[in-house]
Amino acid sequence: AHNSQKQPLFTDAERIAREENEDRQTVYDAIAKQNGLGPEGLGKVQEVFGEVQRGKAKPGEWIQFRNSEWVKKE
Repeated sequence: AHNSQKQPLFTDAERIAREENEDRQTVYDAIAKQNGLGPEGLGKVQEVFGEVQRGKAKPGEWIQFRNSEWVKKE
């Protein structure tokens, strides 16, 4: 049988992840701007927030390092 329905461009999970990342970027941009950090400060804001979130993660949750590697937190 031929499936004539087109697959969605993004799955729901991909869409939610994309939207979450866009929202997070908006927050990071605002923090950098409010603190007068300029474009080069954006990376520092992202780095600090990443460290905080990795610290909050519970064992068994997936975390992403700065080099984009994903690992399960021990």
